[in-house]
Amino acid sequence: MSRGVEGALLGALLLLVIVLILLVANDGASDPCALRYPRQIGCIIDAHEGLAGGLFGAAGGIFAGWLAYRATNDQVRQARREALLARRAVVLDQIETQVRELDLLRTAGAYLLHMAKSFPDENAKSGFVSVLLSLRERAGDTMSFSAVRAPVYGAQIQTQVAHLQELAKSLSNQLQRKVSTIAVMGSDNEAAVREVVEGMRKLAGQIKVTIEQRERVLEGLLDERTALGQSISSTGA
Repeated sequence: MSRGVEGALLGALLLLVIVLILLVANDGASDPCALRYPRQIGCIIDAHEGLAGGLFGAAGGIFAGWLAYRATNDQVRQARREALLARRAVVLDQIETQVRELDLLRTAGAYLLHMAKSFPDENAKSGFVSVLLSLRERAGDTMSFSAVRAPVYGAQIQTQVAHLQELAKSLSNQLQRKVSTIAVMGSDNEAAVREVVEGMRKLAGQIKVTIEQRERVLEGLLDERTALGQSISSTGA
């Protein structure tokens, strides 16, 4: 209900109460005013000037108190609305950040898994060098710039892939220098490549856990955004 409507209703109610009290006082007077409206009201007020003055004064005080209450209440409501709007702005910014970073994390995780799946599984002892050399020939060891932008893990991804590229370059140079294939495919080189690949797989697993955690955070932010919208609507325009 608007302030104007409330004020009109309160004013009418106070006036009605004053009139009723004065009518009761008129009925109990030794020389009551004649029942001729509206002259009767003026007569009663004149006859009970002190009482009428007190009643109107009290009514004015009540109305002034109501105005002060409404003003304070409006200020409190406006302050709460502004606080809710400020919080919603923060939540919307956090949602935007979470969505953007989740996309980068998913890209990074998929990139690492795609590269790691090209190699033998973790129990294999050989085959890593040949796969790495094949990837280098097909430019399959190219750095993903989206993946290295992933929050928290970007630098680690860049380090792992750079290490893999260095190994591939070194092995390729060995072959170009006519180093025997057996030596290039030796256990030391296999172990070195396998170690990097396992590091990438481990990193992909960590990213998966982080994605799940951030998805829960995003869900909570989306719920808060909905609740804030409802609370803002309840405070009025």
